[in-house]
Amino acid sequence: MNTNELLFESVKSKIYKIVKHSLQTVPYYRQNWGFDLPESIEEFDYAFFSSNVPILDKDIVRNDSGMFISDSFNKEDLDCETTSGTTGKPLVCYKSRDERFLYTRAIWQARLSRTSELRLTDNTALFDAQHFKGKNTTTGPFFYNRNVLLLSPYDLTSEQLKIYWQELLKFKPKLINGPVIPIYNLALIVKQNNLPEYDIKLIELTNEYASDHQIDFIKESFNCEVVNCYASKEFWTIAYSCKKNHLHALNEYVFVESIYNSRNNANELVVTALNAKSWPLIRYRIGDLGNLFYEKKCSCGNINCFNLEIRKGRDIDHYTLMNGKVVSLEILGKITERINEKFRDRVIHQHQMVIQDDSHLTINLCCDETQDQDEVLRCYRDMLLNSVGDDIELDIVVTDLIPQDKQTGKYRELINLSSTN
Repeated sequence: MNTNELLFESVKSKIYKIVKHSLQTVPYYRQNWGFDLPESIEEFDYAFFSSNVPILDKDIVRNDSGMFISDSFNKEDLDCETTSGTTGKPLVCYKSRDERFLYTRAIWQARLSRTSELRLTDNTALFDAQHFKGKNTTTGPFFYNRNVLLLSPYDLTSEQLKIYWQELLKFKPKLINGPVIPIYNLALIVKQNNLPEYDIKLIELTNEYASDHQIDFIKESFNCEVVNCYASKEFWTIAYSCKKNHLHALNEYVFVESIYNSRNNANELVVTALNAKSWPLIRYRIGDLGNLFYEKKCSCGNINCFNLEIRKGRDIDHYTLMNGKVVSLEILGKITERINEKFRDRVIHQHQMVIQDDSHLTINLCCDETQDQDEVLRCYRDMLLNSVGDDIELDIVVTDLIPQDKQTGKYRELINLSSTN
């Protein structure tokens, strides 16, 4: 058996039940699935599942998410959230109150596996764009909601991050949650300005890829546990990293497949919700590249044997240039890592590629001012041209801050201004 089949067999009963429920009660699946479910679960194997249940594209759900609400639930009784809408149109996600409780329990079980010093009532800080949109939310940089301090990711200037840190010092949240860039930039500001510190118990990095050097820097700066929490608005927590930095899939709640994607010549992740009866997503193409691994026993003690490896970049973050070479976030990340290793320091803190057209790239670099800066930039240029071809026009710009996307509040490492891709 391959890894997908092994994981399928371990959660087959739940998959069978959610597929049966979806066929019977969800309008989209009733109208678009052209198969009959075997009456016996013994006849329901991964070969049947993968050959009969089509992969669900995100755009289908985005265009009419209401079609995925089960007839067993009233839409008015469901809580809804929206994704950040990176592609321009947000996606509306639905969950019942019972499902929200179930997912909240899952994330707290994962948190307590990393530290026993957290309680549900502890103060928490969240970098979350979701709470800074809509008619009923504030437009300010932060606000308090009981024991939660919500911080806007839209303004990450040095001065604003210092203001955020002052609020954090007053509020003293034991848990900080958010994308890697806001928290990484906050760590930079605290360290560079020798700001006062306090006792943080856990930092969760969500939504975006976090490199080893980013995790290590945040851990060193704040002297606390730092975890990768692979999550989405559609499913909430999908996987959570252990003390050995293995990203364990939460198999009680999701079934994750690693499927080859010929467009990127890499495996992508496809997710099935196992407990979401109100708004079930089955074989949903989440848009991330990655692999699923099986190990008999993790040295952290976690009995969950299935781990995820999230690759740098998403399915959309690959572009073909005029000369036929492909540029991707993975290439950009590897060059930054090689530069930092070569100069034995984190000389480059952030990078961003802007595709002006299919023969012209601009690289924005946030890097330390050192006596080796000219050499750093020369090496970066040589390494990148070696990957994309020396017939590509390349501009490298050094900047103090790489701003976030004004629409989503997220930091974009690759921006395509060309109309050719």
